[in-house]
Amino acid sequence: MEIADLKVKERQETGTSICRKLRRQGLIPAVLYGEKIDSLPLMVEEREFRSLIKTHGASNPLVNLILDGPARKSKQTTMVHQIQKDPITQNVLHIDFHKISLTEKIQTTVPIEFVGEAVGVQEGGVLQHNLRHVEVECLPTQIPEAFVVNVESLNIGDLLRVEDLLSIEGVEILTDPHEIMVTITTPTELKEEELAAAEEEEVPEPEVVRKEKEKVEEKGEKEEKKRKES
Repeated sequence: MEIADLKVKERQETGTSICRKLRRQGLIPAVLYGEKIDSLPLMVEEREFRSLIKTHGASNPLVNLILDGPARKSKQTTMVHQIQKDPITQNVLHIDFHKISLTEKIQTTVPIEFVGEAVGVQEGGVLQHNLRHVEVECLPTQIPEAFVVNVESLNIGDLLRVEDLLSIEGVEILTDPHEIMVTITTPTELKEEELAAAEEEEVPEPEVVRKEKEKVEEKGEKEEKKRKES
């Protein structure tokens, strides 16, 4: 996996109001953390970060942070651990950079990419995704962009488990191998007779309506009795 360079600056101030101010200036608040280092508040040019994601992908990109601050200058090898986005605008609100070593294995998640149209779907079945990521352990430079799964041969009733993923040298899958990734199911439909029976089923009367009807019937019976006696 290629490692991208990204210029960042150290933040001297923190807090919600400061972060909002930075975003209005086209900067993204960020933080660098990892073993044997103190967490360091940063700010990143939004335009440069968007360009990086567009080029290197949003899943586990490796980044050399080029820090140019008044107190220090350094280069840190990191992995983008988390990108927080606004749920409505999808604008990036905050970035977590995790300091890593290229010679030590790490645990992370890798997306599953399903390709092709299943035979079962063409026959009226429904493709259900039960799993979209798997957890792996490997060297940072060996992290795959995705596990590609072809579903074209799946018929109605078929399924694929994690154990069906193609192995990648140097990458150990930690997710339970028996966990289901995808299935082809039959759509649930009411039979005509069940639908007709449901329509004919008598709906119980509300309590108030029932009592009112009883009063009217009782009154009618009394009047009828009176009329006969007279």
